[in-house]
This record gives sequence, C-alpha cells and structure tokens, in this order.
Amino acid sequence: MTDSNSSTFDASFPTPVDLDRVRNIFHTLPYHFIDDDDRVLVPQSQHFSTVYFSDEASLCLSVLSQIRMPLEMFTINEVARAITLWNAEYLGATALLHMTDEGSIEVRFRCSISVEEGLGVQQLEKFLTSALGATEMAVNFMIERFGDLLINGKGADELREVQDVILSSQEIPGLLVPMDINAEAEEYEDFQEDDDVESEHQIQAVTLKRVNDLLVEKGISFTTGDKEFLGAWINEVFIGFVVDNGPTLVIKGDWDPNLDPARDFMKVFMTCNQHNERALLTKAFCHENSDGLQVRVEFSIVVGEGLSTIQLRRNIDLAIHHILMAIDTLSREITGETAVNWPLED
Repeated sequence: MTDSNSSTFDASFPTPVDLDRVRNIFHTLPYHFIDDDDRVLVPQSQHFSTVYFSDEASLCLSVLSQIRMPLEMFTINEVARAITLWNAEYLGATALLHMTDEGSIEVRFRCSISVEEGLGVQQLEKFLTSALGATEMAVNFMIERFGDLLINGKGADELREVQDVILSSQEIPGLLVPMDINAEAEEYEDFQEDDDVESEHQIQAVTLKRVNDLLVEKGISFTTGDKEFLGAWINEVFIGFVVDNGPTLVIKGDWDPNLDPARDFMKVFMTCNQHNERALLTKAFCHENSDGLQVRVEFSIVVGEGLSTIQLRRNIDLAIHHILMAIDTLSREITGETAVNWPLED
C-alpha cells in the first residue's frame, strides 16, 4: 500500500484519489472507522456514514449518512417541511427522505465532491471533515424536531451493533472502486514537471474574479454582478455564483413556476426529494416567495483549501450541466414541459 500523503505527491497539486488515500486521512482524524474493501464506514451514536466512490458525469467521492432510528409514515408532512428548511438554509449536507419497504421513513444525508481532477491532501481532509461535521449538524437539527429519531436508553448499544452489521453491507446504487492511484502516478509526475501546465494545476484561493474569468472563457456574459455575486441567464435559467462564508463556492439555478404553496408543496417536495436520492452533486428544494412556490437547484463545494484552475473549471462545468439537467427533469415532471431552452441541434 502506498502512503499517498508522503512526498510521492506534492501537496500543492491535486493528485488522484483512491480508497487508500481516504483511509490514510481517516487515520489522522478523531473518528472511529471500519475499513472495508469498497468503502469506509463511520458509525456514530445517532447515525451511520459510508464513504464511497461513485460516478455522475465525473468520478465522485461521497459521504452517505443515515439516522439510525426511523419515523412513522404519518410524520411525512412535518419531515418534508424540516428537510426543506435544512436544504434551503444550510450548506454541506443534502437532507433527503427515504421510504422503506416496511412503510417507515428514514432520514438520510449526502455530501459529494468531484475527484475527476484529483484532490490535494488538505483538500481531501477538508472535504471529509466538512462533510462529517455538516452531517452531524444536520442529524442534530432533525433530532431536535423529531425526538423519536433519538436512540438511547437500555439496549441502545446492542441495537447499534446490530445496525452496524446491517448498514455495513447495505447496497449503494452506483458504488464503484476507482483505479489504484499507482497507475496514475507516472501521468502526475509528467504534468508536475511540465511548466506549461503547472500553473493550471497549482491550487489557489477561489475568488469570484477567477470564476468570472472562466465563465467569460466559456462565452457566458453576466446580466448582474458585483464583488460578491455574479448572475447570468444560461439557456433561459438564471444561475447565480457566490463565494459564501466557509468559504464555499455556491452555484444556484432558479426555476420559478409560481405554484400554489398550499396545493403543490408535497408534489414538488417529493419530486425534488426523488432528484436528491439519485443525484450526487446537486440538491433541489422548494422555495416560497410572494409569487408562489418555486424550485431551486444548488451545487456547492467547500473551497477553504483552494482549487486549481483545472478543478475550478471542472466544477463550474459540472454545476451548470447538472443544474440545467435537474431543472429540465423537475420542470417536465411537475408541469409537463421543460423550463430549459436547449439549443437546437444541427
């Protein structure tokens, strides 16, 4: 096994990510973890997290978590409201509702990052700690509102042990094991020695100016923008770009069907939730304003450890693609027609 945090790789450059690198990071973190062949498991008192790789137009590293105790189906309306509030107000962990075959409700959370262009050591550590921290906040948020989610009292430890065995073998759709990074090490050494590409692989602080420069490179012009926010209409969808506190790069698409909040909330929520169960890199949620019930689709990535130009360009491309695809699907399912103006093919 190669120690991916050794001097083999320059920490100032993104490098390929595999399970060995993830395991190496966990050895430095204050979490008990279980090492499996195709995933890393992180059991905690009230929830259970699985760290794994999957694909969504890009190789992704994901943290999928589940609160240990389920809720009864009659709570679905209240749970939907709480999940919507979390997804609208907080970054980091996407909350979603999962209905079991037994007729109960599980509350789950997902955090993902594209690793197609590699991650630096600090970037990988930051993603894992941020994902696990945001998930813990989300778990507490839900438990405060639904006391039945709390697992405690006599027999709690025994129940956790049984759950750990069951959850550790849980099937995860799309789970895959990436190529061993040793196979990519030679390619990395080549670009590290190439002055022409070195600057694009160098990790730097993420600013709106860098985002703006890459969007201009793509031919995207802005209808609004200042030092804190950029906004553009892309295929008739308004997409905003902001570097939020954290810092986090947040890219959000707006779809305003002006639906009736009282009549349409559960239909729209369930459609957004279905998207969130399938998606890795975006979350969809309901948003209510004076004009009615709207939909937002959001892509976010923690950038406290910076991004290289290659990484930033890739994440912007992924964000725009997945936001447009999500709004296309959501609008078709909710209203029967797309809200995206796709260019006509030649």
